[in-house]
Amino acid sequence: MIDRLEGVVCHVDEQYVVVQAGGIGFSVLVPDVSRFSVGQTALVHAYLHWNQEQGPSLFGFLDGRDRTVFLLIISCPGVGPKLGLAALKQLSAGAFVAAIVAGDIKMLSSVSGIGARKAENIIVHLKNKAADLVGSGFEVGAQGAWARTLTEVSGALEGLGYQPYEVSSALNFLKEREAPTDPSVAPLLKQALSFLSRQRSV
Repeated sequence: MIDRLEGVVCHVDEQYVVVQAGGIGFSVLVPDVSRFSVGQTALVHAYLHWNQEQGPSLFGFLDGRDRTVFLLIISCPGVGPKLGLAALKQLSAGAFVAAIVAGDIKMLSSVSGIGARKAENIIVHLKNKAADLVGSGFEVGAQGAWARTLTEVSGALEGLGYQPYEVSSALNFLKEREAPTDPSVAPLLKQALSFLSRQRSV
């Protein structure tokens, strides 16, 4: 297993770079080739992926967080490395994780190759993993505070005995509203409970 490469970038192509390390030139697929330049000394966090038809491919990331999220993405059934690279190029690692935790189909669908149905599939399969990642200290930026709050609201509603479809409905209601600049659980939980109360009385 190749965990990381440190060497000089000797070639930059449209989708990959060549990093020369220890006298060997490694062809590395990367999310954004614009972050590399010929002659640059780079420390690349690597992942060796095996495809039954195409054999091995080496993927590389300048930030270990990107590799972590890349591995998260491709752990979803039906999502391959190509889509993982596209997601990291078009969204930051933190924004992608926040979108999964928040169930933000619109944001995920903004990535080339991810439609609404695939976005829903990604959220279903990766939401718990993404929430665990955030809970372990993975920083997701400004969007992360909103995502973490929604996760806590979701947990509180589940703890109160609401069904999954009710929790999902309440979270969608909250997400349709403008995200607060300093989100906290209590007022949002109150809004969610009020919404669910109205829904049950209909």
